[in-house]
Amino acid sequence: MKKEFWTKTNPKTIYSFSENDLIGNSKKITTNKLLYIQNVDSPLVSEALESEIDHWSVDTIVDNHFEDNYGIDWYSKNIKQSYAVIIDLGKSSYRENYQQFLKCALVAGMAIGSGRRVLVLNSANASKPSDIIKIIKSYSTAKEAKQLVSKFMNSLANDFALINSYTSSLPDSGSQKFKDIDLGEHVAENDTSLLESCFIETPEYYELTKPGYKLFIGRKGTGKSALFLKRVPRAKASRHIIIHQMFDKYNLNDIYDLTLNFVKKNDIDKILAAFWTYIIFSVLSENISRHILNDSALLGKDDYSAEQEFLEKYDSIYADVSESTITERLIFIYDEIARSGVTTVKEIKSKLYSREILGLKKAVMTYLSAADVKLQLNIDGLDSNLTINKNSRIITAVLYNLHDVCSHLFTVDYKNVSINLFVRSDLYDAFSSDISEKDKVKKFYHTWDREILLRMINARFRYNGVDNIIDLLSDSFNIEAFSKKMSKYVFSRPRDYIFIITKMIQIAQSKNLNELNSKIFFDSMDYYTKHLYESIDAEVMTLPFKLQTSTLLNHIKNANNVAEKIPHESLEEIFNRLGLNEEEKMVLLVFLLKSQIIFIYENNAIVRWSKVLEPISKLDVILKSSGRKYLKIHPTIVRILENNF
Repeated sequence: MKKEFWTKTNPKTIYSFSENDLIGNSKKITTNKLLYIQNVDSPLVSEALESEIDHWSVDTIVDNHFEDNYGIDWYSKNIKQSYAVIIDLGKSSYRENYQQFLKCALVAGMAIGSGRRVLVLNSANASKPSDIIKIIKSYSTAKEAKQLVSKFMNSLANDFALINSYTSSLPDSGSQKFKDIDLGEHVAENDTSLLESCFIETPEYYELTKPGYKLFIGRKGTGKSALFLKRVPRAKASRHIIIHQMFDKYNLNDIYDLTLNFVKKNDIDKILAAFWTYIIFSVLSENISRHILNDSALLGKDDYSAEQEFLEKYDSIYADVSESTITERLIFIYDEIARSGVTTVKEIKSKLYSREILGLKKAVMTYLSAADVKLQLNIDGLDSNLTINKNSRIITAVLYNLHDVCSHLFTVDYKNVSINLFVRSDLYDAFSSDISEKDKVKKFYHTWDREILLRMINARFRYNGVDNIIDLLSDSFNIEAFSKKMSKYVFSRPRDYIFIITKMIQIAQSKNLNELNSKIFFDSMDYYTKHLYESIDAEVMTLPFKLQTSTLLNHIKNANNVAEKIPHESLEEIFNRLGLNEEEKMVLLVFLLKSQIIFIYENNAIVRWSKVLEPISKLDVILKSSGRKYLKIHPTIVRILENNF
């Protein structure tokens, strides 16, 4: 490595490292976070590593590839803030999952080159490139991976303590207007501290605690997980159990494989219903047990209580596997099915819907009937398990059966039980047609208007000591001009607002400016278009047929003679080239409208498809109306087409 390589770059760019960013042996530094890069192939290992990292109470930034794809500036920013970096390659190598491998190599190079403490892990089943084999620690099991992280974190425990002690004693410099302004992360899971301090309560928030089963539906980035995460700290009383469960922990590949040999919908539904019942009652029983054990008041009763009865039943069922996770128990069941050569639906159901799970179900139901408690089960994190192309054929069945199990889990007799399923709107569309009239459920569409979004942003600015975003705008880019630009180009979701305004602040800081102007806004748009493209790509993957986002946008670019409009006839031709049948054409067209890639106007106003109850029927009426020729393309999608296709 060249001596003082960092001096070769422009110090004013937002990626570059200055000499002050290099970490030596001195603890008089302010980088006190941990950056953790997850693997792409083993949720079991990720779960083990996350639990170990949580044990050390270090401020951690998690790069979850299922959630979002970040640019180099994101990694640069977070490496600068981090004292240590943990990278789990998993089974990735330069021959398999090469994109993940290249990303990890880039992060490792930046981190090692700037003096960060780095741990690189990979599975013993993956090949290693010869040039870096000496710095990789290999593991065969999740337990071994956890032990390697434990050893690494233990070696740094004193360093973190000294750095935190030093940073807490530093005075505020206030040398630049944008210095230290942090609006938080655009992904809610990485934004817990600001969510707690700057949360804006939308109408949907107040529906969470109401009894019964509810669906909270919204596009990616509309704040469903923020609703979800915010509820947890509010319930400290012993009579209120809030379970905030991310379902990305459960690898669906195995359950997909179990259904491969079955063609009948009824057979697949039975297997999936048993699978979700197993997970939900395992989650409920684990959390109820933990809640009781953590509350001395519940265990200090003289009489034989519902709590004591539940614990006895729970302990008798899990006496031998009390230390294992739900994921580990599921893997054991899958292996048992494979070893025993199980081939029938009845046999597979008996392994999942076993005597143990029936016992847990009875224990949970009995406890909730007898005890004076309120229980709220929130289910989120489905995106990561439901955007896998190879499993697209039964995504609808997986989602529908989760919904069906949840909706029939507790009857009207359980007045103190609330179950909330958070699901992306495109995923909901995949199974909504299977919901019958008799199974109609309460649905809440989570959308934002511009006024509430600005309130959310200003709350975050106030947290940073800035009264209002107006204070940061130039005279030529006043609040009116700013609002118009945001309304035209930026999608009305918290994720998008936080992303682009954070990017504007970073650009202004890198240029040593003390105000935000129109040029900075459009400079930030280059980053935003990449971010938006990745977001759309994640949603396209959940369509009930295979479609490449790049192929679709290429067709739109080539067929479009008017920059911001496309003839309906041209869309029809594109759909034909993609080989779609009539039903698939309508599904794709509604998706394009719901995701705001294109617009249809009615009575001189944009039709808001997220609020249309029967979009297919509505679309049919509009397209047949006289004079209908063009559909408008969103201006930011136009920029994506111009810059990338």
